[in-house]
Amino acid sequence: MNYQPELSRFRIIGQLGRGGTAEVHRVYDEQLGREAALKRPLADAVETEIGFDELARREYMLIGRLKFPGLVRIIYFPTGDCNHFLLELCHGPTLDSVGRIENLPLALNLISALAVDLEYLRTQGIAHGDLKPQNAFMPSNWEQLQEDGLFYVKLSDFSLGCLETEPAGSRIGHGTVGYMAPETVTDNILTHRSDLFALGVIAYQLLSGRHPFISSDDSDPVRINGRIREEAPEPLEQLRPDLNSATTGLIEALLSKKPDDRPQTAWEVCRRLSESGATYPYQRALHPRHLIEVERSYEENIEAVFSLSGSQRLSLDNTCEKSSFFLRLIGEANFRKGSLEYQNNGRFAYRAGVYMPHCLRRAMLEDFHFAALTEKRQIIDQALVGGPDHLRALEIYESDSCGRFCAPLSDLILTMLRPATVRRRSAWLAPLAEEKEQLSLATRLYVQGGNLEGAERCAYQAAVALDKEHEGATAVRLMGTVIALA
Repeated sequence: MNYQPELSRFRIIGQLGRGGTAEVHRVYDEQLGREAALKRPLADAVETEIGFDELARREYMLIGRLKFPGLVRIIYFPTGDCNHFLLELCHGPTLDSVGRIENLPLALNLISALAVDLEYLRTQGIAHGDLKPQNAFMPSNWEQLQEDGLFYVKLSDFSLGCLETEPAGSRIGHGTVGYMAPETVTDNILTHRSDLFALGVIAYQLLSGRHPFISSDDSDPVRINGRIREEAPEPLEQLRPDLNSATTGLIEALLSKKPDDRPQTAWEVCRRLSESGATYPYQRALHPRHLIEVERSYEENIEAVFSLSGSQRLSLDNTCEKSSFFLRLIGEANFRKGSLEYQNNGRFAYRAGVYMPHCLRRAMLEDFHFAALTEKRQIIDQALVGGPDHLRALEIYESDSCGRFCAPLSDLILTMLRPATVRRRSAWLAPLAEEKEQLSLATRLYVQGGNLEGAERCAYQAAVALDKEHEGATAVRLMGTVIALA
């Protein structure tokens, strides 16, 4: 074969596949020192309006920056004119090579794994546009997968996809006959729910061994598209009697002619499959690290990835120091601990407070250890008064060096202080707070210092002021602390 000079870095091992415009070879990349899949145009390809370069750039635009285990990743894309690009090498077979899967839990788990991929694409605002069995790679050990084990089915070929924010008709070409949703066939509309229709077609094939709209004696594209728009496929329960009604009902919903009649999201599909008997641990398949982009600003990541209460947002702001790197670190630690879970709205939510990972705690304590004595005292006092703003209000330090320490360090230090130290420093800080008319703070410090008389005096004055400001509940809680001390 005659390859262009820039392809000399690749040693051809064998052909993996061949399509209408491109072929894929298994190669060894001398520069990267690894095997990969090289995609390049066919030497004898028929001239078309859409060239290889345009299709390749579309794929790179959509997924070039993404690193999700359920996508066949682009690992090298040339600058300038594109006459080839390099993809992750998949060792497992594609779904079209397995036919009907008799092992029902395995079939449902594979469908659920595909749905996780589509849910991830939804979070990125991407519609695949050409979802079919030939574009889905299973693990090489797919027949020996554990019933409750986590694995990924890898999707490839995004050249016909689009961003859901793009205008209708901006995508390049159409999908594959038999897998395009009715709205795509009729109006070239492509959305997340169009991909769900294709998922329904694949699910029907895996469970029955038949295509719902293509018969062995009729492969005419016009008639196939007509059946997709107007006809219902043969009921799945007649082809697979061991299916329960929940499973057949879900497949029927995925194959609905109207997008609004299909499940709202692929995550909902995963949930319904779980209720139908699938054991795929889909809740563990989508991690915060898959959605949080370090290159994106902290505020953008918060907005795109999380649903937070006010206190949770404040805790994250303090813990992460508004760093996307720390946000991903803390998000992943909370996810693995089980305190953070993915929701059907496309965002992660905390079940309770924000957990601080051990590695961050160690880094904070090391920072504290090497701080100057005055800075250490400020950090301790900040912990006792409840934050840097309260400490600044007391005006007891000429220079404010607490700002260079992350706020959660104070909370961490507070848990490590001896009770005698807490009482002694609180007793020293309380009169200063009372002098500055920070009465609620003074009350709390008097309580921490064990001074009932001072706590009662400040609590009464603070409660009167709070009641005038219509903060009665806060006043009651404040008096409750004094009563507990008494």
